[in-house]
Order: sequence, then C-alpha cells, then structure tokens
Amino acid sequence: MLKINFFLRYQSQLRLTRESVFKKIEMGIINAMEVSGGVVRSEKKIIQAVFDESKLGFDLAVLIFLEKAIALMEELARDTFGYCIVIRQNSDDEDTMRLCTSLHSGIWFDADYAEQFQAFAVFGADAAGLKKLISLKSNDWPWSAETFPGSLWELFYCFELMKKFYPERSFQSLFTSAGMNSEIVSRSRNFFMARALSFSEEECINALGKRASPVRTFVASLILASLNKKEVKPSYHIIAALHRLECDAGDELILNAVLNDARSGNCEEMQMAINDRNLFSKENFASVVGKERAKDLAYIFYTNKALYHGSESEIRAAFLEPPPESNTNLLYRTQILADIASYHISTGNNEEAGKSLKEAMLIAQEPAYEKEMPQAQRLYALVNIRNFRLRDAIDYLNFAIEKAEKLNNSHEIGLISYYSAATNYLYGNISGAKRSITTAIEAARLAGKDDWATRFKFFEARLLFETGFYAESYDGFQALKDTDAVQSDLIDSWSYRSEIYMGKIYPRVPGTLHNDGYLFQIEDAYFHKSYEEAFNYSENLIHNITGSEFSLIEQPDWRSGFAQCELLVQPYNRFIYNMVSAYRALSLAKIGKANNDAAYFEKANDSIRPCLKNNVQTSDVLDAFFYFANYCILKDSGAPEVDANTAISIAFKRLQGRSSRIDDSETKRRFSNQNYWNKQIWEAARKHKLV
Repeated sequence: MLKINFFLRYQSQLRLTRESVFKKIEMGIINAMEVSGGVVRSEKKIIQAVFDESKLGFDLAVLIFLEKAIALMEELARDTFGYCIVIRQNSDDEDTMRLCTSLHSGIWFDADYAEQFQAFAVFGADAAGLKKLISLKSNDWPWSAETFPGSLWELFYCFELMKKFYPERSFQSLFTSAGMNSEIVSRSRNFFMARALSFSEEECINALGKRASPVRTFVASLILASLNKKEVKPSYHIIAALHRLECDAGDELILNAVLNDARSGNCEEMQMAINDRNLFSKENFASVVGKERAKDLAYIFYTNKALYHGSESEIRAAFLEPPPESNTNLLYRTQILADIASYHISTGNNEEAGKSLKEAMLIAQEPAYEKEMPQAQRLYALVNIRNFRLRDAIDYLNFAIEKAEKLNNSHEIGLISYYSAATNYLYGNISGAKRSITTAIEAARLAGKDDWATRFKFFEARLLFETGFYAESYDGFQALKDTDAVQSDLIDSWSYRSEIYMGKIYPRVPGTLHNDGYLFQIEDAYFHKSYEEAFNYSENLIHNITGSEFSLIEQPDWRSGFAQCELLVQPYNRFIYNMVSAYRALSLAKIGKANNDAAYFEKANDSIRPCLKNNVQTSDVLDAFFYFANYCILKDSGAPEVDANTAISIAFKRLQGRSSRIDDSETKRRFSNQNYWNKQIWEAARKHKLV
C-alpha cells in the first residue's frame, strides 16, 4: 500500500485568519485524493490517503492527484505558508508526521517509489531517504511507444482485451463502475489513439511480465459484474473468454451459458469446441469448462438443443445416449434429470418421468440448487396432467410460478403460466386460463422469447373462441398471420373456423388446409346443412387421420392448434377421431331424418358411442358436446322422450360441471351464452324444464 500524506504549514493560524482558504484546501485535497482512488483519513494534522498499488493504472492515479494538488496550492500560494506532501510505501504514521514537520516545503517520494515514478516526474535533492519532486511530465505525456511506463502498458492491454467483449463507447462507464478514475481512462485512451499504437497480446504480456495476470483478472471481474447485473447473458463465448483470462466461471454460470446457447440455437462455437478432440488444445470444450464438468455439460448441451429445436426423431436420437454415469455434480444432475423427464413426458412414459422429477425436486430443495426447482415442478405438473390429476397439476404449477417469480426467471414464468393456462382450460376455469396466458405473454416479451410469445397469443385467441368471441378470435389469429414462427396454413385454418362459427354464409376456405382444417371443413358443411358433404368429409378423414403421439414440451408445438393443451391428455389421432365421429354421427342422423331411414340412425349411434365411452375424465373439454350430440341424434331419430331427456340432462350437468369451475361471473355467463354449442345445450335444457 502507498500512503500519500498532506501537511499544511501553520494551519492553526491559517484556520483562524483565513478560514475559507483553509476549508478550500482541506476539501480540495480530500476530493483530489478520493477521485484518484485513495481511501482518505485524517491523522492529527495530516490528511492521509491510502492507495492500492495493485490497482490498474496505479501510477496514473498518483499523477492525477499530484496535478490537482499542485494546481490547488499554486492558486492559493499567496494565502498560505507552504505545504509538504510525503509519499511513502508501508510507512509509520508517527515517522511520517516527523518528516512532514522537518522537511522543506514540497513533494517528497520514497526513493524506491521515485524510481518507479520517474517516467512521470523529474526528481532533485535527497533528504532523509526521500527524493524531492522538481516537476511532473504532464504535458500530453511525451513518452514514445518504446519508453512509456508500466501503467500505460496495463491500460493498453486492458483496452485490447475489453474490445473483444464490449463496444469502446462503454469503456468509460465500465471503468467508473469498477471504481477507477474516469480521467485515467480518458487520458490514456486519448494517448493511445493519438499515436495509433498497436501491439499484439504477446507483446503486451512480454512488456508487463507478472503484471499481465492482474490485468486479465480485472477484465474478468468486469465481465462477471456485467453478468451479475444481467447486462449480458451467459454464453459459451463468454465462458471461453473467462477461461482465456484465467478465470473459472463456476458450475452455475457455466451451466447457464450452456443452456442459453443450446436453447437459443447459438450453438456453433460450443459445437466446434466439443468436436475438438485435440488433447493438447487449450480451446477445446474440456479445457474451457474443466474436464470434471465436460461430460455432464456435453450431455446437457445435446439434449437441450434437441428438446428446444429438434424434431421428434432428433429428440429421440439425443436421448438414445445414456447420461454420464459419474454425474456427481448435483446441480448438473438436477438439470439432467429434468431433461430426461421432459423426454419421458413427450413419449408418454409418465412413471419414469415421475421418478426423475421426484429426485430432481428433492435435490432442488437445497438452497444451492433451488434455481432448478421451477422447471422440475412445471414438468411434474405435466406428469399429473398426463395422469388426469388436473387439480394436483394446478397446485404444482402454482408452486412453480411462485418459485420462478422469486428467482426472476422470465423464461420459466412464461412456460409455467402457459401450461397453467392450458391446465385451467382443461379443468374448466377459463377465466383462470385467461389470466395465466396474459402473464405468459408478458413474461415471454421480457425474456425475448418471440417464438413462445406467438404460441401464447395463439392460445389467447383460442380462449376467445371457446368463450364465443368468434370475431375477436378471428382477429387474434389473423394478427399472427405474418409471424415467422407459425405456419400460415394453421392460422388460415383456425381463422376459417372462427368465420364458420361467426355464421358467415361463405367463410374463406384456405387454399391449403392444415391437418386441423380438415376437421373444420366438416364443421363448415354441417353448419351449412350440407349433411351429405359433411358425412363424406368425415368418412374420408376418419380413415386418414395422421398425427404423432409424441409431445413437444420445451418448444412451441405448431403441429396442431390443439397441441400443448387438449393433446396433453390424449393423442392427436384419438382426439380428432372423436371429433370427426361426433360430426359423422350428427350428419348421419340428419340424413336419416330426411330419408326416414332407420339404418342411418343405427350408424349414427355406432359412431357416437365410442365418444361417450371414452369421455369419463373431467379433463375432456368436449364432454358436454358429445352428450349433446347424442341428444340431437335421439331427437332426430324420434326416440322416446325419456331417452332424449336423459341425454340432455347428462349434457347439461357436464356443462354445468365445467362452468362451475370458472371463477369470474362474467366469463361464466359468456361461456354459457355465447359459445355456440353451450348455448344450444342451455336452450335444450330449458325446453326439457331442466332450468
């Protein structure tokens, strides 16, 4: 440590006779010491500042203090009786006080430090082992590239390293936030730019010797500070940079970097590092992240890359490889368990998913691993959905959102809120679903997840559709039409469905129908009383339904508008089959009534029966519709009134069961009175005096 001591001669008299001058000197010296990076304290009649010699640009800090102090004392020279500044390393305060009172006025340096500082100053006489300063070399720093001092080498090397990570316009604020005098930064940068200096990293290291390592440590500290302030996101590029700066980023930061790159799709640099098999390379993956971490992190990278961007076949391929056996790092093990569980949920292996998640949640109860809890709880909620335990799923999603909000994890807040919206919809609480999807959209915006934001807005439009706001749902779907994330045929097909339910005589049939659109084509024909056409469409589709039972969990699933909601509880093929079967049955009944042919009614009953048998779970949002379809078939066939009354009674009770879970009275009213099929059920219930 270097101590700079300021002593003002005859200060008692000066305080009495020229108090304003005394205060100006005192405040001016203290300010000059502080802005130069010194820690100030008063010791008897001495103002003392301690300077850390290990700090970057240390000599320049001393120079700037002296410039300010000399300028101040020259300005007030006529009103003072002289002063003494003693600059010493690791000095005794009592000895320093004796020197200040015995030396002639002026600025005095330890002989050793004077030698170090001579690039900035001219020294004269010796006294008591000290050298007296004659003058400072402050006029535009006259050194050549071959002779400039170590402090400038430090700063030049620092600037060159920082250029790799930060725009130069940000240097000033970065240095200031790190506690460095802004004047040091500006003057040294101006010096370098005026001379157009250029040196290689090797030249800087050779010139600095052991002082090169503290420079790298300083730059690494700036990067870590930026990460902590969330000014930049962790990435493999930054982890590799910290490695080159001889800084180990730590387990959590490295994991976040791997996850960010894998999930964002910015994988090229990390992929190249993993593929680098040169055992002596300092840039390969194992060298950068550490050999003991490499296997776990490579597995996490490949599985997350697949989960977030891969197709079904790519995801399956990524998980063919078993996880590393020696994953003793509990942070990484928790992430691996969550990823494996996500895969098992996709394939419908709920038992294995549950096992993995129970272990992950147990580990995540420890404060050191709590950041892994939101994802684990979200996935465990999906296991409960798969097992038709919707109330339990909602509880786990509530736990997960509380933890994610505490951790300020916008990405997980978005996903948890989305799956909460889907689960509430399946359960029947549409108002709860609306609140959750609004939260999801905002969280996706904050997290910069435009692809998910689009999926969330699509589901928001779907909720408008399900509550009978068909014109508004049409606008919601159309607003997504030019979005890159979603196929236009899916948007066109769902917009087409909205127009059908709006009652348009000629709804716009898309030029290219999405898979969902073939179902809507049947609805269009049925609503326009083209029952033969509706039956033919149904016959064709029911034998040509194509879809996968594999669910996409960690990426927006655009394979169907029903995905990541209804398809969480039943496969696409079964869901569409039931819908088509219902419209097939309704069409057959209408044809049978028109032709007075009982054979059609028998076929209609055969077609609707599997829908009724399959719908024993409260998670089936079409439950009431299927029983109402059965009622319509009975009415068209002229069945006994008691049978029709029983059918509409069941349909009405199922509808009331769903609407009773809506926790907002206005939403409940609109769900009952504006949704097309719900309105039909209510009207039929009134006719049968059920209301």
